[in-house]
Amino acid sequence: MKALLLNQTECVRSVMDLQLIRKVLKANGWEFVHEISKADKIFLGTCAFSSEFEDQAFGLIEAVKEANINNAEIVVCGCLSDINRERLGRLGNFRTVDPRSLDKINHIIQAEVGISEFDDVNELDCSMVVPWIKYPEIVPNELTTAKIIYRIKSFLKERAKKILDVETFYTYIYRKDVFHIRIARGCMGSCSYCAVRFALGPLKSKPPEEVVREFQKGIDAGYREFCLTAGDVGCYGLDISTDLVELLRALFQIHEDCEISLADTNLKWFMMLYDRFMELLKERPGRIKYIQLPIQSGSDKILERMQRGYNTRDIYKAVEGLRTIDQYIRISTHIMVGFPGETNSDFNKTVELVKRLKFFDVVVNEYTDRPNVFSAGLEPKLPESTIRMRAGRVKRILHTRIVVSRVRRLIDILFLPLVSFSRGRYECPSIPRHVDRSNAVSSSAQPNQPKTSISRR
Repeated sequence: MKALLLNQTECVRSVMDLQLIRKVLKANGWEFVHEISKADKIFLGTCAFSSEFEDQAFGLIEAVKEANINNAEIVVCGCLSDINRERLGRLGNFRTVDPRSLDKINHIIQAEVGISEFDDVNELDCSMVVPWIKYPEIVPNELTTAKIIYRIKSFLKERAKKILDVETFYTYIYRKDVFHIRIARGCMGSCSYCAVRFALGPLKSKPPEEVVREFQKGIDAGYREFCLTAGDVGCYGLDISTDLVELLRALFQIHEDCEISLADTNLKWFMMLYDRFMELLKERPGRIKYIQLPIQSGSDKILERMQRGYNTRDIYKAVEGLRTIDQYIRISTHIMVGFPGETNSDFNKTVELVKRLKFFDVVVNEYTDRPNVFSAGLEPKLPESTIRMRAGRVKRILHTRIVVSRVRRLIDILFLPLVSFSRGRYECPSIPRHVDRSNAVSSSAQPNQPKTSISRR
């Protein structure tokens, strides 16, 4: 039997699930093909976080259906089926494998070796996130306007990243030297706009000893950079009488020369752990590389409507507290613009917060109503043109800041040493984030600046 796997999204959890399905298929003797016409079954990874992603998912399904001349069975994976099953039903009668029921794959392929026999995925396969528009059988070879625009945008984006040396949390996690550990499924949130939580289900934390075992496996394989991922990393362990701080403490004891990054960490749970987390950070300086804290808004009114469980004072306290202890920690965030009831004043507060806190990178999401969420009933709704305009404004601010910071970094690297030498002395300029600090810190490190071999690339 032959299978084709296509993924619509860069969502790490979706990619990990599809890779796990691929493990099961391979163990049960399936071969993998790259052409729809040669497949017996087609597995599609989907995401329906927003209306835009949902439309992309249905675009993929419709395109595959049209190209599926041999009537191979199409299996829809990911969160789409749980978020908008009604729309999916109108398109066809598909079997589905959702995040809470991955064991459905056993029945679909009549597996002799079931999914429970396999460890979770730790190494992400970048080939699983190749944009589906590149597949020739799905998108006609003719250069349509959409394909031309897509190719131009992709070309310019990749060249800009290389020229400006831009790394974001999402480019980082797909690096081959990062070892991933899914520490939990589901979440404990009640965000008024989120439909993904319906697909993920309630929190189900992985036992600490299992996480430790996976971490040790990564260490033994030579990995020194790790990313902990979950529906919400911050609430890890609250269902099994432990928490994130205790887990990190256990992991830090395994190996001294490694860094850990934390994906989606809701500030609500982070603030519950704040004092103990800061204490741990002081004990283990330089061990947390990235922490992703999705703040969503800089307006207390909007945060309350979103049911996020924290306020702007908490945001400033968390970010400033982290940087006080570790000035090199990379704090990433998400913001959402155009939430129902967001006024110009609310939006400007978000802009001001983003400017002041200078996050390492920011993902900007435009609000859209999702099926069965509380916020869909909130008023007033903002026009799409206003939402797009606000998103564009934030993105321009962020792009300008990236260019300015990279130019300053180049000036530091290229010109400050020359100025120092011309004055008869050499003073090392401020060390940029992407330089290995282990090669820059001398043996006579200044007081209160402990030596470290941790690489801050």
